[in-house]
Order: sequence, then C-alpha cells, then structure tokens
Amino acid sequence: MTLKELSQLYHLKGEIRDIKSRISELKELSTDTSAKITGMPHSGRKKDKIGSIVAEIEYYKSILKKRLKEYTAELIRLNNYISACPDSLTRQILEYRFIDGMSWNQVAAHIGITEASAKMIAYRYIKEN
Repeated sequence: MTLKELSQLYHLKGEIRDIKSRISELKELSTDTSAKITGMPHSGRKKDKIGSIVAEIEYYKSILKKRLKEYTAELIRLNNYISACPDSLTRQILEYRFIDGMSWNQVAAHIGITEASAKMIAYRYIKEN
C-alpha cells in the first residue's frame, strides 16, 4: 500500500465534513424567508428560491451518501492492511496516523517515542509491505 492510498481516508473525512457543512448552510438558507429590500427594480419573474435550495440539498445528500460508502470501504481496507502487521508498535503508529488522522507529533507523544522514530517505523513498514 502506498502513502497516497493510506492518506485517502484522511481526505475522505475532510470531504465528508465539507459536504455536511454545505448541507447545513443550505438548510439555514432555506429557512431564511425574510424579504430582501435592495431598492433595485424586480424583473417580474418569480424565483422558487426554496425549491432550488432543496434540490441542491438533495444533490449534496446523494454525494454525501456516496462518500460515506467510499469511506467505509476505505476504512475496512486500511484496517485489514494494518491488522496484517505483526508488530504491535507499528500497528499503533499506523492506526493513529492513518485512521485517527493524528499528526506525527501527536502519534509520537501518544506512544512515547520521538516523531522521527514514529515516521521511520511507519515508512519502513510501508516500503517493505
């Protein structure tokens, strides 16, 4: 497994977080029914503001559902890779870094080793496997 593959879970988490945030923003917009007074003339055409926002929310919900499925599949794949590691320390380092998304500094502090040691152990295992 490559570093890029190992980092995919982290990036999916960020993408899921962003999509959820966008859905929340759209929900807030859909409940804002106050009239906007701008002083500008209107075109005379009525816009279905709420309808278009609801459609956009549904679009993002479908994207979110796909990303959550990808996340689950990636989590299983990553856990299988890490579980195959025979060394407990290496497994912990890989799990904290690539599943929990900790920084190398946090991984090292959590385990009680140096940041350089944590990186070396992880990268050596990844290179060999």
